[in-house]
Formats: sequence, C-alpha cells, structure tokens
Amino acid sequence: MTSQLLLLEDSPRWRLNSETREQGLRGIANARAVLREAQAKARAEALESDPEPLPDAA
Repeated sequence: MTSQLLLLEDSPRWRLNSETREQGLRGIANARAVLREAQAKARAEALESDPEPLPDAA
C-alpha cells in the first residue's frame, strides 16, 4: 500500500513579520465586531416583528 502525498510540511519555515500579523489581527477583530452587530440587529428585528401566522392546513 502506498502512503498519501504529503502536501504541507509539519513545521513551515516562514514567519509573519509583526506588521503583517497586527494587520491580520485587526482584520479579524473588525470581522468579529461586524458579526456581533449583525447578530444583535437580527435579534432586535426578530423581537420587534410580529410572527407571520401559520397557514391553515386544508
């Protein structure tokens, strides 16, 4: 039986510089904030709106 092709090394030889890492962390923080705002808006809209009545089963 043959083994699978190894596509990634166990320990990569590259490192991000601090500026690139900080930029990535800011992007993640921004994405999380946008997601929290969207979830809060969706919850508020769900609480404000009247649920649609279910159709009568005929």
